[in-house]
Amino acid sequence: MSRTAEHLIVLLEPHYNSALQYCRGLYRNGKDAEDGLHDAIIGAIQHFKSLRDASKFKSWFFTIITRTFYKSKGRQAGSNRIFLPLQENHHALPEVYGEDSSEGREKILLEALDTLNKKERTAILLFEIGGLSLEEIRKIQKEQSVSAIKSRLSRARLKLRNSILEIENIKYNEGGYHVSKTFIQ
Repeated sequence: MSRTAEHLIVLLEPHYNSALQYCRGLYRNGKDAEDGLHDAIIGAIQHFKSLRDASKFKSWFFTIITRTFYKSKGRQAGSNRIFLPLQENHHALPEVYGEDSSEGREKILLEALDTLNKKERTAILLFEIGGLSLEEIRKIQKEQSVSAIKSRLSRARLKLRNSILEIENIKYNEGGYHVSKTFIQ
């Protein structure tokens, strides 16, 4: 089957929003997220012929995003990331930036995500935002077993919970914004 850029776009369109959210969760600011997503799309175009099964496009593309992030990790600058809720079934290709939209819960979540190491952050974002299975995450992160991914997700959730509670307490005591303790349970 001949693969074209148009075919890639058709496959990318239903997953674009979750890919965008994933990039926003990984990268430190809107510009880095935009660059990372663009680099991943270019990588996907360059390696599109290697995709054997179109039904596995999402996992294949998220692998490219993850590897692009790992490669760029040492070059990142800035400290603000964006995490905006997007509708997966809305296929319009939104712009990547919109930093001013991130408030309250999103700021706390982004700050807490910064406390995770890159493998924990990518695992939780692939699972929660990307909707990938544990087996798909295992392959992306090149782990030997699914139980390693389960453990990583469990540790990441616990770290996030503790970080969120700590951040909320600090913000509340400083007189900053406050999100109720029911945010994470």
